[in-house]
Amino acid sequence: MNKALLTLSLILISVPLVGCSDDYWKEEFGTPELFLSNVSDHWCYVYKYDDQTERMVDSEFEIKNAISDSGPFEKTTIKGSKEDRFFTYEIYISPSNAGPNYCKMSIYDDGFIRIDHKSALGPHQYAYFLMDEEKATTLIDFAFIKVDTEKENY
Repeated sequence: MNKALLTLSLILISVPLVGCSDDYWKEEFGTPELFLSNVSDHWCYVYKYDDQTERMVDSEFEIKNAISDSGPFEKTTIKGSKEDRFFTYEIYISPSNAGPNYCKMSIYDDGFIRIDHKSALGPHQYAYFLMDEEKATTLIDFAFIKVDTEKENY
């Protein structure tokens, strides 16, 4: 009897987990346009990656707007870039004691874009896009200048 009750309990507990889609986040953050539509408060950071990592708050949304103006963005099956120079725009979704809740969009010199979503107890989930390489380089230059200027002012 106890074994049957335990088995039934395990089945009932796991049914809701099986029904959940791991792709729910894509409805809110799964494209560059959707990601940028969620940029709205002081929890958004821009990280510059080169010789050393620096970050700033995009309080005036200048970098967000520059990214928006750099489209169109095209979905791709490519899962990485060979470029070393990139920046990341990160949205903290909510604080949690169980772990991080964020979504990041990284843009590389060759136009590769990776969106990385992480919920506290869930796995990292990714979506990949491409944009015009020249626009990507210009965008990265702009982001690096903004981060450097912010650093100099503080």
